Amino acid sequence: MVNNKLIALYDELEKSNIKVSNLSFIKDFNALSYMCDDNTYFIGLNPDACSSERKEYCILMEEQAHYDAGIIPNDYMSNSRLDILSREKNEVRAKKKVLNKLIPKDKLIKFLKERGHTDVEEIAEEFDVIPEFVQQALLLYSAS
Repeated sequence: MVNNKLIALYDELEKSNIKVSNLSFIKDFNALSYMCDDNTYFIGLNPDACSSERKEYCILMEEQAHYDAGIIPNDYMSNSRLDILSREKNEVRAKKKVLNKLIPKDKLIKFLKERGHTDVEEIAEEFDVIPEFVQQALLLYSAS
């Protein structure tokens, strides 16, 4: 199922005029999102981070969530407190957006009630996401 969703996502990104490029030199990140001065949006994807289509799909969905949530401008090369805080805020906003979309709280609760005892891998399989997203969703929803 991921393959069809991944193809549809690439089509959606293209229609939204979001450029996706493989950037093998960004070893420390799965991907990065950047809004250019001319308001074009760019996603740089680390191909080494895409160990499966499911992982690639989740990475791209999170980067699209950055676009949807809006990026707070900052200097990515700066370690100033303000730039660090704005990068953290960008990450939190995008993560909440993608988790709410891919693992809605009500559907997760329903699944857990119906299944009883289950593990992260089973939940990831059900929602067609990577286990890290399930762990993050559980933390997010337990705090709310």
